[in-house]
Amino acid sequence: PNTHLCLHPVYGAWISLRAVVVLDLSSTDTCHHPRADNASVSSTPPCPLPSPLSSAEVAQAQHALEEALAATSTAQASLCETLHGSKNNNSDDKKDPWRAWVKLRDVVICGREHRFSEP
Repeated sequence: PNTHLCLHPVYGAWISLRAVVVLDLSSTDTCHHPRADNASVSSTPPCPLPSPLSSAEVAQAQHALEEALAATSTAQASLCETLHGSKNNNSDDKKDPWRAWVKLRDVVICGREHRFSEP
């Protein structure tokens, strides 16, 4: 499902990534670097994991994603200012666009007990 969420099996959508490495390799590419434990490295990519989301969660997430994209695409400021506010912006406003992105994460049932606290 195209929800643009990175989901952890325990923490759900409530994780923070410092970096992500994406490699564009075909299934015929092989690893030419031996592993430290001398184990063989398969050139076949692993099978995709099944989605942990129910069909209802997927539908809700897709709707929440559309709302979040709409909330940030209409903003005139930079994305950072839109999501985090500027020095002159009152972040107590309930219409802050970042709340739409939190709503997207809130759709996921798995990991709700690990939800980040509000600012």
